Amino acid sequence: MLLLSSDDTTNTEECISSIEGILIDNDVSICVEPKLLIEALKTLPEQPITISIDEKLAVTVKYKGGKFELAGLSPQEFPKEKDITNATKITIPSKVLLNGIEKTIFCASTDDLRSIMTSVYLDIVEGQISFVASDGHKLALLELWDESMTEEISFVIPLKITTILKSLIKPSDELINIFIGSNSARFEYGSESIVATLLEGKYPNYRSVIPQVNDKILSIGTADLKGAIKRVSVFANQASSLVKLELSKDLIKLSAQDIDFSTAADETVACGYTGTAMAIGFKGHLLTELISAIPSSDLQMSFFDPSRATLIMRKIKLILKLDNIKKEENSGAK
Repeated sequence: MLLLSSDDTTNTEECISSIEGILIDNDVSICVEPKLLIEALKTLPEQPITISIDEKLAVTVKYKGGKFELAGLSPQEFPKEKDITNATKITIPSKVLLNGIEKTIFCASTDDLRSIMTSVYLDIVEGQISFVASDGHKLALLELWDESMTEEISFVIPLKITTILKSLIKPSDELINIFIGSNSARFEYGSESIVATLLEGKYPNYRSVIPQVNDKILSIGTADLKGAIKRVSVFANQASSLVKLELSKDLIKLSAQDIDFSTAADETVACGYTGTAMAIGFKGHLLTELISAIPSSDLQMSFFDPSRATLIMRKIKLILKLDNIKKEENSGAK
């Protein structure tokens, strides 16, 4: 439900309120079906529109050459404003918030049975700002430092809200004020205000899954590794998408095969590698997704053994748990 109002009292559990350059003849509020209205407006080129509301709450949207008509509802039907009391306020540049969301959101879970994981977690401690997202198999962590951030607070931003924020905010130095209450938060950006109900539950201890003793280090060009994975993945079993990496001094061999269709591929890429030789398996599409998030021309991967998590990093850290992959490797391509 969407509330069209001539004032700024439209906040609810998850909503956007906005004040823009508009001309209003009378104070008015009305509820309309948002999907129908938005889908119709999206088809219009940039132009002024006129919204008229009659005494029966019928809504007419006029534009150059045509009009839309839809039924409205009383504004009393709109949920009451979410009260954010005893809120903690933090201020963060829009480019920082946008970067944190974009670099981690792809690792968030979409499983509603684990609702706390369907989010981006923001953790601020002693000037360190950590953005985290995970689905239990992979984890993305972006760490930034800002000495002016003296607050210590952590909260989850639901995926629905991160999607809205991504489409709304621009990468600039403009500040976003975030008010975090006990069960809700409000994001204020220019004339825009977004209110979100925070997810219930405690976010898992993400630092406990980040490897600390990985002693085998691979250094390689991001584009070189990504390209090789894409090429050999074409010949991988479609069900497992398994790509095997064989690591040795100065070389990495990537291979994949599909026994059912008698297809196979392998490719060798120059790299830097320290540690004992080892082989490890990954889902090709998953590894490609992780590598694509590395914002640099070179990346580093560290390993302990094929059954432990691998750390992929540059400025962003990405964790891939390999328990299931190891089982597939034992029964799949060699």
